[in-house]
Amino acid sequence: MQLNKDTLKFWSFKDTKDYKSAKYKHICNSNVNLRYTFVKSFLLKVELTNNKFSYVTPLCFMSYGSFPDGNYEGIDDSGQKIFFNEEQINEVYR
Repeated sequence: MQLNKDTLKFWSFKDTKDYKSAKYKHICNSNVNLRYTFVKSFLLKVELTNNKFSYVTPLCFMSYGSFPDGNYEGIDDSGQKIFFNEEQINEVYR
């Protein structure tokens, strides 16, 4: 998976609604809760359980206290809302 240099994730701050001009050094390990809502569409292959995968469109990334740690909220291929973390992402389709 190719990581973006400004977030060290598959997405960039420029792909978000409210943090387009954010800088990693200002947000990293800050003690605040942030919600990054995506304005760019991605399709992810996410491992939900052992060898069970789902295709997910992420809606947002939520960081609770120390970016880059956090969880994603998304919609899976059956229309259900699911939550997952970075380690569960298997592939990113752009």
